[in-house]
Amino acid sequence: MKYLITNILFILSVCLYAESFPSIEEFQRQLSEKLVAVQTIQSDFTQVREMPALEMKLEFAGHLAYDASASRLLWCVEKPLPCAFRMQDEKLSQWDGETGKVLSIPATKLPWIKLLQERLGQWLSGDLPELRKEAEVTVLSANRVRLTPIGGLLATIAKAVEIEFSEDLTHVVCIRIEEKTGDLLSIHFRNAILNQPIPEEVWILK
Repeated sequence: MKYLITNILFILSVCLYAESFPSIEEFQRQLSEKLVAVQTIQSDFTQVREMPALEMKLEFAGHLAYDASASRLLWCVEKPLPCAFRMQDEKLSQWDGETGKVLSIPATKLPWIKLLQERLGQWLSGDLPELRKEAEVTVLSANRVRLTPIGGLLATIAKAVEIEFSEDLTHVVCIRIEEKTGDLLSIHFRNAILNQPIPEEVWILK
């Protein structure tokens, strides 16, 4: 009798778990009704990098700009130390707040910047059919999905990516990248402005 009750409880828990999360198709339908395709974004962010191998966690705050049509990404860190990165096509430039100098550096040194430049628009748009071309998509909750790479650029950099949407599914609030190095990078978005023209002076590193 004890084992029978245990099995019944297990089956019920599985059923409740399955019912609590929408299918991928239903999740995509909900997103398509609420989200818009992101062509440009300006947003504040909090970036947290957890490094288990060093038992260390670093937190940064700043703002970003992204233009899908021009393949441009600007990543400005304001705290704790000012610095900025601009990625356009295959060229990565860095501004150092202490020296005021702008340097060209290999994109391979910051693979997560390259990944954001290539995929940020898709992630913020919640385009699951496009995302499924290079990842298995798993619905983790009513507003969160996990991408497990099966090929493409994503597979060369990340073990997995989680995208967390707002509870009303109108925008993305957080992206978590589990890097192949073992580090976990979390990016929390605030005060986002979508699909508005970005003035050219915004892209100047300073």
